[in-house]
Amino acid sequence: KRIEDVDLMSYDGNRHHLHELLGDLTLLSFWFPSCAPCRIELPRLEQLWRSYRDDGFVVIAVEVMGERERAEQFIEENSLPFKFAEARGDNNAVMEKFGIREFPTSLLIDGDGRILWCHTGFKAGDEMELEKEILDLNGRAASTTRS
Repeated sequence: KRIEDVDLMSYDGNRHHLHELLGDLTLLSFWFPSCAPCRIELPRLEQLWRSYRDDGFVVIAVEVMGERERAEQFIEENSLPFKFAEARGDNNAVMEKFGIREFPTSLLIDGDGRILWCHTGFKAGDEMELEKEILDLNGRAASTTRS
């Protein structure tokens, strides 16, 4: 299944279409600053991002509850380096478009916009499951290019 494109406003003030921000492999996390599991997940994603960013791994965190000021404070307090944005327009429509019913919801997406993996909620250690998925996908991509 491919993701639908949405309009985003990055926290540096630029408008983007989601597809413009995708890397070779992208983790798209829907979150909000009042969500306790979200506050655990995002800092734990930093090490994964640092480990795989040179391979085209991108993390995009989309805040969906309109808590931009609190979100920016959380990002600054944790010195989070990846891409943050908020949905432009109706947040409920964005959540409905992506089937978001629990937070955080994270989608692993390839460069063509195909959803490869979905995970809801977050507890310590879930980042290891995500890393396993990244390694499995990278292994499959490498074996495809060698064939």
